[in-house]
Amino acid sequence: MPSSYFTSLPPGLNSEQCLLWARREHVANCAVEFLITHNRPLEGPILTHLQHYVNGEISLGQAIGRIVDHLAQSPGRT
Repeated sequence: MPSSYFTSLPPGLNSEQCLLWARREHVANCAVEFLITHNRPLEGPILTHLQHYVNGEISLGQAIGRIVDHLAQSPGRT
């Protein structure tokens, strides 16, 4: 099921790449749901970091680290 938060699967991927993309997108959607249930706003930088993860440009750990850094720098959001 495509996500409304992330870009669509790019054309030209083989079946293994499609499976990996879908898995990363599912994990990123779970992260979005976690943030929503914990009353965290879905700001652009957060979705950008998760999109980079979905694209396979960064690891999940890197995306989480960048999101944590972003939230730590956001005043009044502890």
